[in-house]
Amino acid sequence: MPRKPRTAEQLNEVKEEILGHALDIIQERGFERFTMRRLASRLGVEAVTIYRYYKSEDHIYLAVLTKGFQLLHE
Repeated sequence: MPRKPRTAEQLNEVKEEILGHALDIIQERGFERFTMRRLASRLGVEAVTIYRYYKSEDHIYLAVLTKGFQLLHE
């Protein structure tokens, strides 16, 4: 039996979790050493799962930067 589609709130929670772990990796190793595989490993999922939420590494990096600027603005 297929699972119910996630709500918008659940999708945002997953995206925030991905961003949080991405930021941790970038802080620890730098963006040059950030990979989708490393992120997936930290999240305990396959890398392809992350692509359901973000199109590419660059989109994740842009989301991390955007979030940082939003926090600075607040």
